[in-house]
Amino acid sequence: MAFKVYLSPSNQPNNTYNGVNTNERDNCRAIAQKVKTALERCGIAVKIGLNGSGNISESNAWPADLHVPIHTNAYNKKARGTSVMVYETAEKNLKYATPIFNALRSIVLKQDAGRGISACTDLKELNGTTATAVYIEVDFHDVPEVAKWLVSEHDLIAETICKGICEGAGIAYKAPVSSDQRARDSYIINEGVQPALAIYMSKLLLNGLGYGLDGNGYIGTGTDSAIRDIQKKSGLAVTGRLDVDTVEAIVKLYGDSFGDYKKLYEEQKEKNSELSIKNASLATQLALLQKK
Repeated sequence: MAFKVYLSPSNQPNNTYNGVNTNERDNCRAIAQKVKTALERCGIAVKIGLNGSGNISESNAWPADLHVPIHTNAYNKKARGTSVMVYETAEKNLKYATPIFNALRSIVLKQDAGRGISACTDLKELNGTTATAVYIEVDFHDVPEVAKWLVSEHDLIAETICKGICEGAGIAYKAPVSSDQRARDSYIINEGVQPALAIYMSKLLLNGLGYGLDGNGYIGTGTDSAIRDIQKKSGLAVTGRLDVDTVEAIVKLYGDSFGDYKKLYEEQKEKNSELSIKNASLATQLALLQKK
């Protein structure tokens, strides 16, 4: 069963940010949504509470393994830094609080110092939850420079909180796919991205390497076996999945460049808007892929 995290962002719209047109509730909700995306990418089940005081009962009823209120702080327009609170500084709480605090402390603005982990028994989100609760105060929104950082660095803050939670839970953190990687992935078999064309073109290359596959846009047992063989020869994980590394390995073995493959992919996608290439001549299509 997946580890379950209940995120409880601030419900305080009257706590306005200094010099930025937002408030604690709206900004913390935005951060929480990013944290949810990051945690789910790591295989963690997530719920976000938007019910204020009702978040505690919802978290308990789920039930969550870890309850994480996300807030930003304010004091005298001078104080700065990350702080984390737990009900008591027992090992079961510090297991999560320490990596979360250390992770956040490492990203706040250089002149900010981590304010530490402290026990607090009078906060309902610490004394009323059945799950271990780690209450985060990311930094002080009444300092203009910090307020701007809190608004502009949602991704950084969210990924950092995710890393801390993963470390505490003993779960491997999975970094987000970069925009470059997503661009590369658009040329291979992937959900929603011209899969038949990507498969077909790869099979043409595999046939050029002597695998003798049928000329369609599907992965059957023969294609699966060929993909696994290529992965084994190329030192890749043997999965049978036509991922971007496998396509690059096929293209390299064929003697072409991945750039040429991408160019031809786009050309063929334009020519075959209805994706009828499975009826095309294998020899004709293979000729298109040969180096000029």
